[in-house]
Amino acid sequence: MLFFIGGADISSHLGSFWSEKAKIKYHGRIKRKRYWRTFTKGTCWASMEQGPDNETAWKQGRESWKIPKEEDDKKDGEEAEDMNRVLKELSQRFDWPKEQRPSSKRQVSVDPILFNEPSFLRSHAYEDFIKESEQARKRNHVNSMDTESFMRLFENARKGWLSCPQCKGLAPPEEIEKWGWCSYCHAEIDLKRSPAEILYPQDDEKKTDKQKKNETIQYVSKRVVQREWKISCSKRAMETVNPIRQLVQGMAVKPNPDKKLIALSIGDPTAFGNLKVPREAMKALSKVLAENSAHGYANSLGNEHARSAIASKYSYKYHSITKDEVILTCGTSGALEMVFNALCNPGDNVLIPRPGFPLFKTLLDNLGVEVRYYDLDPHQRWQIRLEKLPQLVDNRTAALVVNNPSNPCGSVFSYSHMMAIVEMAQRLCIPIVADEVYSDMTFSGSQFFSFASLSEYVPILSVGSVSKMFVAPGWRLGWIVIHDRQKLLEKGNIIQGLRQLSMRMLVPSSPFQMILPTLFSDSCKSDFVALVETLEEHAKFTVDSLSKIRGLSCTSAPQGSMYCMVQLDSH
Repeated sequence: MLFFIGGADISSHLGSFWSEKAKIKYHGRIKRKRYWRTFTKGTCWASMEQGPDNETAWKQGRESWKIPKEEDDKKDGEEAEDMNRVLKELSQRFDWPKEQRPSSKRQVSVDPILFNEPSFLRSHAYEDFIKESEQARKRNHVNSMDTESFMRLFENARKGWLSCPQCKGLAPPEEIEKWGWCSYCHAEIDLKRSPAEILYPQDDEKKTDKQKKNETIQYVSKRVVQREWKISCSKRAMETVNPIRQLVQGMAVKPNPDKKLIALSIGDPTAFGNLKVPREAMKALSKVLAENSAHGYANSLGNEHARSAIASKYSYKYHSITKDEVILTCGTSGALEMVFNALCNPGDNVLIPRPGFPLFKTLLDNLGVEVRYYDLDPHQRWQIRLEKLPQLVDNRTAALVVNNPSNPCGSVFSYSHMMAIVEMAQRLCIPIVADEVYSDMTFSGSQFFSFASLSEYVPILSVGSVSKMFVAPGWRLGWIVIHDRQKLLEKGNIIQGLRQLSMRMLVPSSPFQMILPTLFSDSCKSDFVALVETLEEHAKFTVDSLSKIRGLSCTSAPQGSMYCMVQLDSH
């Protein structure tokens, strides 16, 4: 069984070799059948060398072609007559003795170089051609084909058609001259070179590298002459927008020369140099780099020691976490993207806070997931308006995203409010994605509670990183902690999906993973406490300063994180 796929010109070319459908019967059995069928515009099908065992299958196949048997037999007879006419004409032309006339079953040796010599074919007989081919056999310059195919090839060669050096097919010289290469296999054919140089380019070894390079460039240029440049950006990339990054990175403002510029940065705790990575962590990092042992690939889930440190940090009295329930990611942003990929299909919807972190919408829009906002109440310390939540939920709601402590509100949820959120999620049967990148970064009078520590039935996917807790956003070291007490995420293959997604990008950086046990050790606690004290002092200064400016106020003073939401009186 042979399959050929190509243009209509290929089908007509190959048809000149094997289009005959003569049925040669031997002892009442079908010994060989050859069939060509053009059943689509650009596809040809050939069934060859079918023995008697395949006769039944062949008949069934012919019925599927819906070709009437009488019409098929008629065409077989016409082609058989045409074949006999060709053989008879060639026999007379070349004065073949009767006993030497070609048999359709005989295999002959053919020197393809002679097919590019029309003058030789017109002035010599068949026997001369065969004799030259026998001489070429010693030089391994021959091909073997059956006589029927050879007859058609020989006739086309006598018309002056040229042979391709690659596929050995024949084509009119004007067609080759037009394109510069074979229209069937696209091999280059130079009409200025002799047939021997075309078919057997031994002289290429003598060419300089520069000559070969120039010929290659010319050859490639010819091959792409029919193509046009067509490069366009994907729809997904063009529709990806991060509002904060777009505003800050695209801003080109000329400062007022009469006033001093006040830089507000973009939430980067390292911007002014007063907040620093814990000293013990820097010493540990220097040691890791000096030992030259952490420069290779880590497990796609993350370094085992690093995951064990996170598991220990986020295990609670009634629920312990193992390293197998922790996945390291490229920052909190990478963790959120992985979680949304695992939970959502295009057309699903996710509930996110308003006001909230703009990247939630950026990631969800990119995945074709609908964003549904729930509101935070500025007069109730930015708590969720839970009474409106059920109206947003339907059978395509994939998750509820909660950010605590909050960016950009600076709020910290109370214990009672968090319990109310968990109860609502349980009643609505939706998992919680807890963005807790500012965990434990709370000021006097506030206390941080993890959703995982309060939830017994609702599955929680908690994300975090070292970006804010340890003032190292450039390390791009984040994580996902899976809390699944009732095995609901496991039954839904969410955990397996997260593990498979982790193999897509081998992040984060291996040396920084090695520092996590140090960051969560007692040696860095004092630095973290000092960081929170500094932030609380800054928050108090911010609120006091804003209260002295006409038209600006804070309805709710920051309780944690690094942000203060300011109200503007437009009047």
